[in-house]
Amino acid sequence: MWIGSATAASASDVLRHYGRCYWELSKARLRCTVASASNVLRHYGRCYWELSKARLSALVLATSGAGYVLGSGSIVDIAGLCYTCTGTMMVAASANTFNQVFEVKNDAKMKRTMRRPLPSGRISPVHAAMWATSVGAAGTTLLVCKANYLAAGLAASNLIMYAFVYTPLKQIHHVNTWVYRMLSFADPSGKRTAWVSLKNCLYMLPLGYLHISVSRGLTSGWFCFEASLLTTGLTIGALSFVLDPTHKSARRMFHGSLLYLPALMAGLILHRLPNQ
Repeated sequence: MWIGSATAASASDVLRHYGRCYWELSKARLRCTVASASNVLRHYGRCYWELSKARLSALVLATSGAGYVLGSGSIVDIAGLCYTCTGTMMVAASANTFNQVFEVKNDAKMKRTMRRPLPSGRISPVHAAMWATSVGAAGTTLLVCKANYLAAGLAASNLIMYAFVYTPLKQIHHVNTWVYRMLSFADPSGKRTAWVSLKNCLYMLPLGYLHISVSRGLTSGWFCFEASLLTTGLTIGALSFVLDPTHKSARRMFHGSLLYLPALMAGLILHRLPNQ
C-alpha cells in the first residue's frame, strides 16, 4: 500500500512537472508569436508611413481643411471635416506611393533616396502598388460617401494626373532630364536660384492686399495684412539667401517656405466671415 501511494505521488509529480514545462513552452511560443507579429506590423507600418510621405501630405491636408472650413458658413460640420481630410490624406498617400513605385530605379541611384522602402528592399514594388491601390480606392470612396462627388472627382483626377501622367512622363521624355540637370550645372553656387526665389517672393508681396477671398467676403481685411507680413518674412529669407548663398541660408529659406502655407491657411480660418 505504501509502495502504491509513493508510485501515485511520483506519477503526480511527473505530470505536474511536465504540465508546467508544456505551459511555460506554450507561453514562450505565444510571446514569440506576438513579438513577431508586432515586429511585422511595426516594419510595414513604417514602410507605409515613408511611402505615403505623410509630412508632405500634411500640406495638402492644410489646404483641404482650410477650404472646407471657409465654405462651411456659420456652422462647421466637424465630422464632415474629418472625413474630407482623411479621404484627401489617403489619396495623397496613394499618389506619393505610386510615384515611388515608378521611380524605384532612379531612387536607388541617388544618395538622398536610396534608403527609401523600395530601393532598400524593405518592401516589394508589388506590395507597395497594392498598398497604393487600396488606400487610394478607400480614400476616394470615403470622399464619395461622406463628402461629395466633386471632391472625390478632384482627388481621383489629381491622383491619376500625378501618378500616371506626370511621373511616367518624367522618365519617358528626355527634355525633363536635360532641364533638371542643366539647372544644377548652370548654377553650382546657388546664386541664380537665390535671385529667382527673391524675385518670386517680390511678385507675391502685393498679393496679400489683393487677395480674392476678401472681395468675395470670405475673410476680413485683417487677412490681407497678415498675408503680406508672411510674404515679407519669406522675402527676407530669400534676401538672406541672395546675400549669403550658403547651404545654411538655403535650408532656412526652405523651412520658411514650408511654414508659409500652413500659416496662410490658419490666417484664412482665423479671419473667415462665417455668416457670409
